[in-house]
Amino acid sequence: MLKKYDYSKYHNCEKYGERFKKAEKAMNSATNSVNAILSLAESENRDLTSSEEREADKLMKEIEKHGGELDRLEKLRDFDSDVGDRSHDPQKVIDLEKEREGGGYPLAMTSGHKPEIIKDVNGAEIPVYSKGQSLAIWNRDKQYAPDTFGRYIVALATGRQEVCPEIKAAQMTTDNAGGGYLVPNPLERMVIDRVRNASVLARSGARFADLPNGTTQIATVDSGATFSSVGEGETIPEGSVSFGSKQMVLQKRAVLIPMTVELLEDSYNAGQVIQDAVVRDAAEDMDNFIISGTTDPFYDGLVTTGSISETGSVGAIAWEDFHNMAIALRTANEEPNAYILNPTIAGDCDVLTTGDGSTSAKSWLGAPPSLEGIQRLQTGNISTAYALMGDFTQLMIGIKQGTFRVEISRDAGNYFAKDQVVLKVVYRVDYAITRNSAFRRLAGITT
Repeated sequence: MLKKYDYSKYHNCEKYGERFKKAEKAMNSATNSVNAILSLAESENRDLTSSEEREADKLMKEIEKHGGELDRLEKLRDFDSDVGDRSHDPQKVIDLEKEREGGGYPLAMTSGHKPEIIKDVNGAEIPVYSKGQSLAIWNRDKQYAPDTFGRYIVALATGRQEVCPEIKAAQMTTDNAGGGYLVPNPLERMVIDRVRNASVLARSGARFADLPNGTTQIATVDSGATFSSVGEGETIPEGSVSFGSKQMVLQKRAVLIPMTVELLEDSYNAGQVIQDAVVRDAAEDMDNFIISGTTDPFYDGLVTTGSISETGSVGAIAWEDFHNMAIALRTANEEPNAYILNPTIAGDCDVLTTGDGSTSAKSWLGAPPSLEGIQRLQTGNISTAYALMGDFTQLMIGIKQGTFRVEISRDAGNYFAKDQVVLKVVYRVDYAITRNSAFRRLAGITT
């Protein structure tokens, strides 16, 4: 019996863009080949041979692959409908599946909803990005391949010409007149999105504010209002609501990363490795800086700030400690969405048992029901002595476009004499807790 293949469903897609044309051309080619095999067997009044079966199956997989791409592109035409009036240039279509499967630290973000727009005391608009929202999409950037940033760095360092047109264009327009090159804004935003995606704090739900200035006042709620029942004609009592503000002052974080020219010229994956390293290290530094702060110069992190209520002298960790934090937050009418702890302490929790295995059965204790639905996040950027729990959407991390700078130079310092290049990564960041009652902290944990 001849196999029947249904590929007609893919022909109702509207043609647009080079990506669509390429996928349709490949699918049509495979379709014609399948038809030729089927027609030959039908004309000879016979079934398909084994080799024809294998070839037809192979071609049908290609048809399904390219047809699925056409269906996906059609659905993604309205992908950016929430972020303003953008043309449906196929280069601006986010390939979500490829990003998620591309390894390293993928974007894995969707347009979702528009970022919330708040205003500072001077009336300047501040876009605030929630978990899953993208700076690159909101700024209507052309969407580059996942490894474009790394390839850009390699191209600048080696002077290779066999690079994509957007890298060549960027090279010609971003000379910083100081012996090096700046990464252009679209690539900067792409890197920021990936840094956010690799950050534990971002995964916890922390919001990112794109600040208009290096110093910005953010309104906070120090305590809530108390309502009262009031009869007709009675005086309404004053509530105890207390508003405050936090001045976010962007703190500079920077590092120099020297690399040999041989590494960049001879390693086929140098671009991807460099990109992953910059993203990973910047995300880890941001988490560590905001969670733990610094001592010289002093900067208050989440584990040291007096704004968060603390239970001290915890000692050996127990599930009851996290249970009590969750209950305390809910008593304050807050709903925690995550708790952050060191992997060592998480391991101590995981091996908590009941029974001794001889006089009574030994079994794992496990987390109590009060922690159900609260995301557990582990990072080495929090000391084993601390743990944090809260509604992390009330944590606002301030950044500023143009202050996350990546520069590369062969002339700075002694790097030219050593035939090296140096990558300078600089970014500025600060944070604000918009509602203090949304967080609790454990201190004095021992292991």
